[in-house]
Parts: sequence; structure tokens; C-alpha cells
Amino acid sequence: MHTKSLMSLSATCSAIHQQVQAYVTGITGVHHTDFPFLVKQKRPLLNKLDLTDTQLHGHGMFLLVGGRWPVLTTLKLASNRLGSAAISVLIQADWPALTTLDLQMNCMGAVAIHHLSQANWPLLTDLNLCASNMDVAAVEHLVTGAWPKLEHLHLSRNPLLGSAAASYLVKSHWPLLRTLALSGTQIGVTQLKSGGWPLLESLNLASALAADVVQLIAQRYEWQNIKHLDLSSSRLGTQDFLQLVDNEWPALETLDISAILLEQAVFLIIKGRSPPQPLYVSNLILNAVCCCKPAGISLCQILVRAQLPVLILLSLGSNHLDEVALKYLMEGNWNRIQHLDLLQNQLDGEAVDILVKADLRSLQVLLLDKNFLDFWAVSQLVRGRWRLLRRLSLQISYMNGRLTTACLQQLLKGNWPFLETLELSVVDVTAAALFFTGNAEVEWCEGVGWLTGTFSNASEAWPFLKVVKIHNHNHIAIGGM
Repeated sequence: MHTKSLMSLSATCSAIHQQVQAYVTGITGVHHTDFPFLVKQKRPLLNKLDLTDTQLHGHGMFLLVGGRWPVLTTLKLASNRLGSAAISVLIQADWPALTTLDLQMNCMGAVAIHHLSQANWPLLTDLNLCASNMDVAAVEHLVTGAWPKLEHLHLSRNPLLGSAAASYLVKSHWPLLRTLALSGTQIGVTQLKSGGWPLLESLNLASALAADVVQLIAQRYEWQNIKHLDLSSSRLGTQDFLQLVDNEWPALETLDISAILLEQAVFLIIKGRSPPQPLYVSNLILNAVCCCKPAGISLCQILVRAQLPVLILLSLGSNHLDEVALKYLMEGNWNRIQHLDLLQNQLDGEAVDILVKADLRSLQVLLLDKNFLDFWAVSQLVRGRWRLLRRLSLQISYMNGRLTTACLQQLLKGNWPFLETLELSVVDVTAAALFFTGNAEVEWCEGVGWLTGTFSNASEAWPFLKVVKIHNHNHIAIGGM
């Protein structure tokens, strides 16, 4: 081929590449060495950028803020060792549409938060500062932030936050605040009741001191709008739990009591009565309350006896559930359940066989990560008549290993016409090409495999499929329509 032809072909390919980049709306996992290319490319439609744990610091931050992304709404910068110098650069970025900022697991401190509070992002609604070395001085600066639309604030896993920090937090001017996450802090409920947050509906008090939860129960009339309550890892006495379930929570939809004592979980589920009294919650999260198989069986038996008339989400992860426990569980009436989380249990092919025979006609989300799923288990799984299923997750399966190509071929037989998201762990990333066209390519960059193509091989069975996430230990491939 002549030199002119090669140059012409190269120019054409470059033009096509630029046109494709113009339609990119989301980017995940860019390595710090690629930041210059990330900023250089024109992506006017980019609205989501996830740079979690990408060694973004120093010169990389200066490159990042140079990105001209007028519709960028979500930015994730977690686990990048960002400090005050990096934040002072970050706030110079011109992203007028930014609504979500994730800065968790960085080295923030008071000076960094002082810089952050000066950022001009008037549309910011979600701010995550979990595990970011927050102290009282940091909160004092935080509440000066001009974010009138802030709805979700995450301050969990900042153990230095206590009563002094609460005295500043309640002075904030965030009238639209709906979510407040304080797990792993020393901020008490009593100190928060004077906060001007009339719309607050989600309160995370995981690992809270028993005294704080008792105060929450006593002041329940001041928290009438609470819909989502996280009391996981709380060490309450039996009488405290009795008060919790006896008192009315008119708006409560989600109750997370993971990692509490089994007998206390049982007591709460049946509301301390025989026969059990109705527990009106839509979402019940009971992860890690059983320490052995017999305990898992007991929990399933109690759930079948319980009165849960409006339940649509049930999470039972990490409870040592096997096929015997699942057999007891599926004896209950679960035809309203839309979301079933059974991750990290001991479920195998026999358990899956029990699952597919149960009446789960409303099921939309099924999470079976970290179970013992082999070829036979997948063969049973595809028999599931879950016509409304939208998300299926099978990550790290088959004796905590990965699914084979044969398993994936079998999986394609699943009759789930509305499936949108599929998450898998595979033996070989190239096996994921089963979901793509025959000429799908795998590009490797810093140990991460990216699959490109369309889901033509799966489109007949799953015409609404939008996302396939393929995990291979440290290799992750994400495909999207």
C-alpha cells in the first residue's frame, strides 16, 4: 500500500475515533498515565467519570481540572490519597452541572475541607466524605459550603467526629437534605434533633452506641419522615428492640439490622410476640446475623412464620445458608419479592433447583455472588421463570472460582426478556465474547480487560440488555450498549 494511502487511512481512522469519542457519556478506570489523553479528547456528552483508585495526584489533578465537560454530573475520586493541595486545584474546575462528588477514603482534613467549601457547584446534591480523616474543624468548614441543593451527605467511618462536630453540623443550611450517613462516628441522635432538615428520610447509624439508638426510639416523633433506618452492628438489649418494634414508624420502608445477634433479629422480626405481629417494612436487610448452618436454618424458619405483608426486598447475605435452609425459606409466600440478595452463602446446584421451583413471580433482582455455582447450577438457574428479572449477579462463583465458557453458553438460554444488567466472574475474559459479536476485541491496559462490541449474541434472548460486567480476579471488563 502506498504511503499516501496509509496516511489517508490513518486520517480516516483518527476522524472516526474522534467522532466516537464525541458520543461517550461515561468513563471508568482510567490509569493516571492516560490522563493527558482523557483531557485532550473532546467529549461534550461526558456526564459520568469514575477515577477511583487511579493514583490521581500531583500533576494528574492539574490535567483533570482542564477537562471541558459542560454536562459532567458525576465525579468519583475515591482512594486517591488526595489532600489539601489536590482539593485546592480541584475546586478550580469549571463543571457547572456537577451533582455527585465522591471523595471517600482520601486524606482530607480541615484544610482540604476548607478549600472544598469554596467550590462553586451550586447543583451539588450528593457528597461522599466517608473515611476521609474528618475532624471537628473539618465539619466547621464543611457547613459553610454553598450547596443549597445538597440532599445526600455521607460522613461514615470518621471516628474523630463526636458531639462537638454535631454542634456544627446542625448549623448547616441544607434544607433539602434527605440522607445522613454517620456510621462509625461518635455523633449522637440527641445532638442532631435540632438540625434544620425537614426532609431527612434516610439515617445511617450503623455501629452506633446503644444509648444513641435508645434516644432515637425515645425521640421517634421528631423523626417521623424516616424511611430508611440502618441499625446494623448495633448492640441493643432485648428490651430496647421491643421498644423499637412496638413504637410506630409511619414512614419506615427499609430496616437494616445486619450483624446483630440472631436472637435479637428473630425477636424484632416477630415483634416479640407469639403469634408474630405484622412488621410493615418494604425492605428488610439481615446480612451476617448467622454464624453457622443451624442458625441459618433457624432464621429461614422464622422468616416463613413472620408477618411481612409489604416486603419486596429481602437481603440474607453471609448467613451460611445452604440447600436445607433455602428449602425452609422457599416454603414461605414470597410472590411479592422483587429483590432477593443471597450473596456469600453456601448455595449450590441443589439450592438453585429449590429456588427456581419457588413462586418468585415478581422477582426483578437476584444476587447470587460468592456461592458454589457450577455448570449444573447454571443449568438449573436458566429454568427460572422470572419474566420480570432485570438484574442477575453471579460474581466469584463455582467454589469461589469462576464460571467456565460452558457455563456462559448455558446461561444464554435463560428466558428473561427484560434483563438489563448481568454481572459475572469468568475463567478467561475472552469467554465473555460469547455475549458480543464474533469479532469482539479485548484490549489490555494495566491489567484491565475492556471488551468492545455489541451484545448481538445475547440480543435475541435479552433485547433490553444494557450492561455486562465481566470479572476475572483483577481483570474487569465492562460492556455497554
